[in-house]
Amino acid sequence: MLFRSSDYSRVEIPSYQRDYDWTIAEWEDLWGDLLAVVTSGGDYFIGPLNAERLATGNGIHVADGQQRITSISILLSALRSYVQPGTQTVINDVLFAGSSDQDLDERPMRLVDQTSLGDTNIRRVLSANTMIPMDEVTSKHDRAFNYFHEQIQKNASVDRDVFALFILNDVYFARVVAQDSG
Repeated sequence: MLFRSSDYSRVEIPSYQRDYDWTIAEWEDLWGDLLAVVTSGGDYFIGPLNAERLATGNGIHVADGQQRITSISILLSALRSYVQPGTQTVINDVLFAGSSDQDLDERPMRLVDQTSLGDTNIRRVLSANTMIPMDEVTSKHDRAFNYFHEQIQKNASVDRDVFALFILNDVYFARVVAQDSG
């Protein structure tokens, strides 16, 4: 399981990490792998997640795995507009902390990107409901969001709720979380 509301209230990408840098090649690999596994059944191991617990609160600093976490989060956000309301709520509760009764704009994001370009860009795509108009695309986050929207539309025969729930329940990281020594 990637991260659920009960895992961590905050998943921070520290400022020393590189900016989100995945391109269409990595998005295609991720999409193709997930699509193949969801149609054939089974789990999907996405690699290690190395992190350190935050000194306060229920959160982690990600040392390795931020590109994958960001991409999966963007994919879930894109899927949200194609799934049933109950699945939308589950996705929102994974992407945002706070009460399900609040508007998304009022809820704090679980994924907090402290890199130079990250937080504004990730907030924009995690809060979006539709594709971002091409003349407004300004970041790789935007391009990833639109790429995943296009793939979801092209693969209309795939049950989108099943696909979203597969990502939420059957995509695994090997989590190595160090305790803060301070």
